[in-house]
Amino acid sequence: NKRISQNSSMKAETDNKCYCFGKPRVCSVCLTRPAQVASRAGTPGYRAPEVLFKYPHQTP
Repeated sequence: NKRISQNSSMKAETDNKCYCFGKPRVCSVCLTRPAQVASRAGTPGYRAPEVLFKYPHQTP
């Protein structure tokens, strides 16, 4: 029984491979995956001093 459950779990993992990369569609495997979360870089709410002082010659 244990060996059967291991084989079925391994098969389920191999069935979840995605082959839609680079194609103009999204497969059902990708649609069922959870969304990825990434933290935003930088300091939230930061404004450069030239913006705060409304300096006319700001750096690009």
